This record gives sequence, C-alpha cells and structure tokens, in this order.
Amino acid sequence: MYIFHLILLVTVSMLTGCHTYIVPKEHVVMFDNDGTAVNPEGNLGPNRHMNLLLSYPRYSDAEYQGHIAKILEGINKGNTQGPKKIMMFIHGGMNTQFDSIERIATEYEQGKTRPQLMKEAGYYPIFVNWKSSLWSSYFEHLFYIRQGHRWPWYVGWPSSLVMFPVDVTRSLVRAPLVWSMQVYNDLTTIPLINSLFGPSLQDEVATELLCRYNGRDSLEGCTKQLQFQKPPYCGLFFAVEADPPAHRPPTSTPNHQTFPIAVGEDLRRCAEMTGHFFSYLATFPAKLAIGPVLDTFGTSAWDNMQRRIHFLFHKEEEMDDRNGNSEIIQTARQNHNLAMIEATGGLSVFLRALREHMKGEQWELVLVGHSMGTIVINELLRSFGDDQLPVTHIVFLAAAASIRDYEDSVWPFMRTHPQSKFHNFTLHPIEELSEIQYSLFDLPPRGTLLEWLDHFLADPITLKDRTVGRYDNFLKAMHDTPTELRPDIRPGLRPRINFRSFNAGQRVEKENPQTHSDAGERFRFWESQCWAVNAQLGECIKPK
Repeated sequence: MYIFHLILLVTVSMLTGCHTYIVPKEHVVMFDNDGTAVNPEGNLGPNRHMNLLLSYPRYSDAEYQGHIAKILEGINKGNTQGPKKIMMFIHGGMNTQFDSIERIATEYEQGKTRPQLMKEAGYYPIFVNWKSSLWSSYFEHLFYIRQGHRWPWYVGWPSSLVMFPVDVTRSLVRAPLVWSMQVYNDLTTIPLINSLFGPSLQDEVATELLCRYNGRDSLEGCTKQLQFQKPPYCGLFFAVEADPPAHRPPTSTPNHQTFPIAVGEDLRRCAEMTGHFFSYLATFPAKLAIGPVLDTFGTSAWDNMQRRIHFLFHKEEEMDDRNGNSEIIQTARQNHNLAMIEATGGLSVFLRALREHMKGEQWELVLVGHSMGTIVINELLRSFGDDQLPVTHIVFLAAAASIRDYEDSVWPFMRTHPQSKFHNFTLHPIEELSEIQYSLFDLPPRGTLLEWLDHFLADPITLKDRTVGRYDNFLKAMHDTPTELRPDIRPGLRPRINFRSFNAGQRVEKENPQTHSDAGERFRFWESQCWAVNAQLGECIKPK
C-alpha cells in the first residue's frame, strides 16, 4: 500500500508540479471543507506545495491555539504607533487550497508579495483561506452530502449512482432555459439592439445619484444633460458614433449627505466589438453545448461552497451526534451545556481570540472580500458584529453575496458602528455580460460568474436575491437604503455607502478591471485612498 501511494504521489507530482513556497504562517488562517483549521505550511511537506489531490494537514486543537497565539503576537509587533490596524482578506469561490497559498507566497509587484505591500500600507495582513474549488465542492456533493448531512462513504458512494443521473437529467431538462438566458444576455450586449430601448432603470438611478452627489443646483437640468458614453454602431465598412454624444456636466463640491458614487463608461471601439462578435459566432455551438454542462456541475458546486462557508463558523458536529461520534456534543453533555455550545468552526475560534485580544485598546479592522468572500464577511458581521469588533471599512470586490444578504448583514452592523464605511466595486455592466474565457478559447458562455449565478447557476426568488456585486442589481436596490436609521446616529447610512463601477473596453483595461477575477487580483485594495470614488485608477489598478 505504501508503494502504491508513493507511485501515485510521484505520478501526480510529475503531472501537476511541486512548488516551493515559504508561507508567512503568521498571516494566514486556513480551513478545509469541514471548517477545521489546517497547516498552510505545505501539503507535501514543509514549504512544499502541490495543486492536486493532497489536502493540507489538519491542526489539532492545541496546535491551532498555538498558531493563533503566533498571529496575535505578530499583530502586537506589527503595530507600534497609533491605532493598531488589521486588514483581513477573504478570497472567493473556485479557489483551490494551492491557489490561496500561491496568492500569498508569490510576488505581486516590484518584488514584493501582497502581505509585504499590505504591511507597507500600515496594516497587519490576515488572509482567510477556505477550500472552495469547483471540483472538490462538486465531488463532495456527489459522494457525501445528502439533504444537509454528510453521509459515510459506504452509503454516500453507492447513492452517487443516483445523484449523478439526477444532476444530469436536471440540467438536460433545464437546457432550454439556460440557452434562452444565454442568448438573451448576449443580445443585450449589441448596441443596435440596446438603442431600441430607452435608458435602463439602473442608468437612470445612476444619473440621479451622480447629479445629487456632485452638488448640481438644478437636479432636473443635470439629469437631462448627463449622457453616458455609448459605443459606436459598427458595420463591415463603417462606424457611426452614438447619438446623443456623452456629456457629464461639470461637477461642484460633492454633497456629503448622499451616496458617494462614480460610474464607468462603455469605451469599446469597433475593432474590439467586431472581433468579439466573430469569435462569438465561431464558438456559438460550443457555448450551447457547454451551458448545460456548467449547469450540471456548477449549480451543485455553488450550493456546496455556501455550505462550506457555514462550516467556517459552525461545524456540523454541533448539531449531529449520529452514532455518538460528536466530541463537541459529548463534551457539552458531560458539562450539562448542550444549550450553550459555542460556535466551533475554525474561523469562529480565531475571531473569538482576536476579539478578546482587541479589548482595551484602539483598533481598526478592515474587511476585504472578493466574490464569495463577501458572503463570508456577511456571516462574520452577523456572528461577531458587536461593539468589540471595530470594523472601520468593509470592501466588496465583485461581490457574489446577494442584495438581501448584504442588507441583512452590513446595514445592522453600520447602524451600531457609526464610523464604519462600506465600499462596493463592480465591473462595468457590459463586461459582466460579455466576459470572455480566453484561456478556454472563448468556448464557454459569455459573462462573469455573477452573471451565471443570476441567470442559471443560482435560483434567486426575487431581484433582491441576485448578486450585489453587479451594477445592474445594486443600483436598482439603492432606493431601499434608509435615509436615517436612528436619529442619534450621525452621519446617516447613505453617505457611508460608496459605490464605483469601472470603465469597459480594451483601450482602458490597463487602469480598469475587465473580468471577475481582475477585480480581486488587480485592485490594490490595501491602499486606503483607492477606496474613494474619485481615486485615480492608474494608482489603484495593477497593469496587465
């Protein structure tokens, strides 16, 4: 058996490669699919990392407490003057454990890693790494998870012979729906078709908010004048510029009683759009074939990724004592404490220790989440958002959390923390609809992960259950933001909610994220000046 494992290990290493990374462990809390803390040092030995098959070794409770103590010790050493500042970054879904380590340990720019750059910006960095890869999430669903329970392998594996045909059959039955949503979304990216309709509701909301924020004396006059940039109408031998032309009235002193907002422009040109159009035509049959395949695997994987987020805070063993195997319940039973079990997920354990460590001193905690990492942040705010958690800024990058989840989590927290601010960064809506997977030769359906979630991977019940990280969704829901949550809190909620969407187009991609992953990878989120809606993007976006 040992020889078999050795042969398998050597084979996989040859196929996937083994990497040597020295991980700054004092800046990482890392968890497996059950919410148990793991050692980020290596899954192939100290400082040795491999992308496939091998999980990172679990900490014992004592080892994890020792790891937390090292992090707290590092926080004290890293903050010597003024308020102690911590920045916590939480990555999104579709990340392997190796991906999350590589993000921390490799050079970002100028020979420096992200933790080093965050330190230079005055923050003690903490990366929350959780197991969120597509295939591990799907296969766990296929072989183990049944109606919220994790079944033993000798029951789960045989039942997968039923589960997989169910997944495939579901996707085949839903294929016409998936195809229709694909085609509808693709048609809405064509300027000639869009010109048949008036301004979208989200653009009207953006226009009004821009005029309010920029302090125009005549709101009516400003909204009539303001025109967003539109791409030209392109033919084989001609290009006609959009009419009316773009116009932004001159700005005056910002109005600090409303939403700070900045809206990007559609700066695509004919060469770019024509090339994308012919690529689309050539790959259209493949897009139709791949759509149901994405639905087969992606829908169940998405559900299981959300399950894993829950386990970061609450382990399954807090509610499941089948066969008397839950040590958590057994200990509580012995202490007559079954109704007082503390959250035992690895992230909960760390946050309790961090919260206790913060008592009695002045702290600033910044939470940054990309994609599904924003769902983790929302759960964190609900579970630990009391007066002892001094979160000053919440930064969402292309957020996969729903509008409802954001409203139910961020708003109550900001109500009791009047100095906190929220920053929501989104792609331009045309890039949400038309993102191309170049690494896969433009074969999959167009659109970002958020677009796929809203239209076929997830099942939103209302428009509020769609993703908050899309321009189209967030702006439509901004009217629901209370003008004043409590009379004794100043400033109100709206002036502390910042929104910015980026520009679209290849000629401006150097300073504007164009893809879902760009929003998390290229944005220098550790630079606090970059959170401002009027920040110079050339200083905030890493060039490609």
